[in-house]
Amino acid sequence: MSRSAIVLAVMLLTPVLGAAQSIEGVWRMVEREIVGGDNQGVESGDMIQPGLLIFSEGHFAWLLDLADSPRVPIPEATDAEIVAIITPLSVAGGTYQFDGGELRYHREITMNPAGSLRDNQPLVRQVEVLTANRLETSITNPETGVRSIFKYRRVE
Repeated sequence: MSRSAIVLAVMLLTPVLGAAQSIEGVWRMVEREIVGGDNQGVESGDMIQPGLLIFSEGHFAWLLDLADSPRVPIPEATDAEIVAIITPLSVAGGTYQFDGGELRYHREITMNPAGSLRDNQPLVRQVEVLTANRLETSITNPETGVRSIFKYRRVE
């Protein structure tokens, strides 16, 4: 009887566990951690700027504000002020492949023109954690060894 109960429990829980591992949806950045280098530390709560990551049927879009502080309105901004305001923005869209351990982004459009060049494809991120409501990805700069960890919470 207990063996039957275990088999039944596994069969009932399998769809739930599979859904917990789905990356599709909308994710909000809640924390950014830098390991190594001069700027290491953790940013979260009020310290972190807004960011969204969207996955849908093999396509992705992201809008991340990587600025160190919130934006303030500048009524008549100079060209240099405009550049300083938009430089920390990371916007991209395209297709992705996910194998459970790695995310491979193929950026088709991005604010940084170099980001969509063939030589810069794919952008690979390691998936550290993926649950129903939590996603953590990381990337390590091969030249400096600095590791960036991005932590997201599912919002949709």
